[in-house]
Amino acid sequence: CNVSSHGGRYIDKVGIAYNTTPTSPSNPQIDSKTELGDFDKEYRFSTGGRAYYVWACAHQDGQYGYSPTYLTILTPISVDIDV
Repeated sequence: CNVSSHGGRYIDKVGIAYNTTPTSPSNPQIDSKTELGDFDKEYRFSTGGRAYYVWACAHQDGQYGYSPTYLTILTPISVDIDV
């Protein structure tokens, strides 16, 4: 994941947001299939056919980052998160 602006700080929340924009989340939710970890891990999602943005939240400052494109996730995938 591309979260270099956080200087490697731990990402403690990551999930999906349906029917939203990168700057205005709507109905954000934690995906139970999400792999949480430090900044260099990939995050994987399997949501079944709807389009989602993927978001991440840094532990220390609460800043959010979003996947750069609106994704239709049909099978588990890995995405980069720009924070």
